[in-house]
Amino acid sequence: MSNAFFAALSLFLYLDAQCPFNGSISHTDPFAVSPDLRDARSLVRTEQRQYTGALRYDKKDGAPYRLTSASDRQYFGNPSTTPSIDHSWKELLQNEFFALSPAEAKPYIEKGLAKPSPSNKYYAELGVFHNLRCLNTIRIYLDAEYYREHGVPEGFDAPRGLDRAKIDYCLDHLRQSVQCSADLTVVPMLAQDAWTGSDNVLSQPRTCRKWEDVRSWLDRRHERTMLKEQHAAYELV
Repeated sequence: MSNAFFAALSLFLYLDAQCPFNGSISHTDPFAVSPDLRDARSLVRTEQRQYTGALRYDKKDGAPYRLTSASDRQYFGNPSTTPSIDHSWKELLQNEFFALSPAEAKPYIEKGLAKPSPSNKYYAELGVFHNLRCLNTIRIYLDAEYYREHGVPEGFDAPRGLDRAKIDYCLDHLRQSVQCSADLTVVPMLAQDAWTGSDNVLSQPRTCRKWEDVRSWLDRRHERTMLKEQHAAYELV
């Protein structure tokens, strides 16, 4: 079969695969959090991307290292030598949570399971941001000693020993998310020796949702919420 066929199949299954919140609301698009919003899926484009951060091996002693570029924003590594990592995560998770009115929240919350905040609002996040928050939690625990000494990023708990339940939750949640999206990109495994690391696993292009579009939708959602709150406050004066 041709590469074009595999590419087309991967694209179709990637876009077609949706993991609903539960069976009773499987018809509800998770982006359509308000009846007066257009379906955000039509606003989020796809693009071809190649993953960065390939694993390589030192030719002298075989020690593994990650191939990085100075132009790439870093999200992982030693926070003591790369302090920009925490800033990268702060920007990535910015505006993570957004407000929902009771009417907007109704399709997503089973009756009696949750109550609104004192302001009569619910708060939510997109699944991708929950996954990213889990990743960042695991990252912080990998460098627990550093963060206990220097403090953790805003919005995260300081590691107090190994919170196994929290880490296991995040790992299993990410496992299910990976299986749910089921990336079908064909990844050739090339012959290599232990010292060259000449694999090709990251060079295959992936069909991805354009992150800038997801971020733009979320930022607009925040802007709409703020405008509504300001208008309501003005009417009360």
